[in-house]
Amino acid sequence: MSLFALHSCYAVHMTYKQPLKTHKNRRLFVIDLENAACSPRLNFAMVDYFATKIVSILKIEASDLVVVAGAYGNALMVNHVASRLHGQARYRNGKDGADIALLDHLAQTVNQCSKSKETSISEVIIVSGDHIFGKAVKELRQKGVFTTVVAYRTTLSRSLANVCNRIIYLDLNEVNEQAA
Repeated sequence: MSLFALHSCYAVHMTYKQPLKTHKNRRLFVIDLENAACSPRLNFAMVDYFATKIVSILKIEASDLVVVAGAYGNALMVNHVASRLHGQARYRNGKDGADIALLDHLAQTVNQCSKSKETSISEVIIVSGDHIFGKAVKELRQKGVFTTVVAYRTTLSRSLANVCNRIIYLDLNEVNEQAA
């Protein structure tokens, strides 16, 4: 199967409920692929399973912004998932490398959208349970942005869980709404 054929068969998973010209109230997905897959070493079967699960649970739409990050050693897998989710790929090595890359992108995107009158981010979905996102989530909530954390119950930082609006547990397919 060619890469084009492989890519086009995944495109059917996207739904187009909003016109592509209107980007009001977009959602921003930031995905730490290694954290979400619970492994520093990724393979195609693992990331395909994860991407399918994320699309079915979160209902990613064409107008949503998606950023997938991981270490340079997993660049092929990060690119694969980013293309499946019609998103962008980011790479960074080192301790919390993917998290830092995602936090940088998150800050830039929210800052750009806050300056625009026509585009805003209504919800940020963080697919990672790492505590490093806690401060950013707290700041987003203060700006009125709804925040969702998607993680496995066993990998979700308690401090991150305490500051977000909603938690989706990947291992239980369970949604936990927090008090806003």
